[in-house]
Amino acid sequence: TEPIARWTTRRMVLWPVVDLRTKSLSPLIKGEAAGESDDEVLRRLGLGSCLVCWLSEAELASPPSAARVALLRSAGCAVGPFRLDEAAKAREWLHAGALYALLTPDPATPPAELCAAVRQAAKDAALPAERLLVVLSPAAETTSEQLLLALESLAAKTGSGCRECERPHTVGAAAGVLLLLPDAAADAALLKRVSASLAATDRLLVVVSGASLSPSLARLAELHALNLGLAAPASLGPLPRRAERVAAPTPAAAPVPSVSGGFWRRAEDVAEAPAGGEELIDAGQALAAAVRSDRPDGLLSTVVEEEGGVALGLVYSTTESVCAALRSGRGVYWSRSRRSLWRKGDSSGAWQRLCRVAVDSDGDALRFTVRQYGSPPSFFPPGTPT
Repeated sequence: TEPIARWTTRRMVLWPVVDLRTKSLSPLIKGEAAGESDDEVLRRLGLGSCLVCWLSEAELASPPSAARVALLRSAGCAVGPFRLDEAAKAREWLHAGALYALLTPDPATPPAELCAAVRQAAKDAALPAERLLVVLSPAAETTSEQLLLALESLAAKTGSGCRECERPHTVGAAAGVLLLLPDAAADAALLKRVSASLAATDRLLVVVSGASLSPSLARLAELHALNLGLAAPASLGPLPRRAERVAAPTPAAAPVPSVSGGFWRRAEDVAEAPAGGEELIDAGQALAAAVRSDRPDGLLSTVVEEEGGVALGLVYSTTESVCAALRSGRGVYWSRSRRSLWRKGDSSGAWQRLCRVAVDSDGDALRFTVRQYGSPPSFFPPGTPT
């Protein structure tokens, strides 16, 4: 249960998608961190989000490597896809630190029987429901009503009342779903129905993806208002000007096959990582967009703590400082006196490695979890730990 206590997913709007079947990350994804290793870039992308990690079938069939374990323990990760009949393979990845396992159902499973199939697979593989996300990619013949029936069957009977809680008694057959929607299905009416009956009542974590769901800040705001997440390619920025942008390196979702008698696309047909259109979105901007401020100056209240939970101080952030923090992987804040970025440690040498950024349940404050360095490690004023 330790990863569940560390990571907060209910307030995440952007779920960065990374295709780990490729040999290296695109420079467009790395952004300002172009000089860093792929592993460090992935860690920074996951500082304020849950990475959706698309892995090869061969890698998923084996225990995670040391490099993968390091990633799983430093960033929230949903890994997969695992077929339901091979759900036992997900156990070692969850034990290694993955936050969620991505499970795909058999295409012939009727919506009314999906819940029973997921529960049976989880029981056989001894997988906790609160650590499972079911990947649903409706076939062409699957109607909106059938999709909603499937989601309803997976959801908890009542909401937990807390967007940070994922425990056995607060989830249904799974913690949530990742919906890979074809263009025709990704319409506002469907998403509003999903929100009203499930996401808004905290009965099911719902993350959506699709080529028509362009990863813009406006789209994120729409989904955030519906309590839905967006799985899409992301970057550490800054992004090129629109005229200079190129297609996102993550491949677009494969065409939806028309298979008679099938309700879901087969796992082998869901071979492409989820896509969110042709453009990347800045991970820092997406994170800051999920927070609201009640201050006249618009600053975001930010509590800084050590990994053990000891509070170090209260500071303030802006969209600019949040972006700078994720891009550098360090504690970067906003100085009210200087009205500029405060890159902790640039002058004192007492810098902070950023370990996690979380949004509180009300969405009006940030929490930075850091590891302090320096001689001695200190926060403010220099020489004092807090």
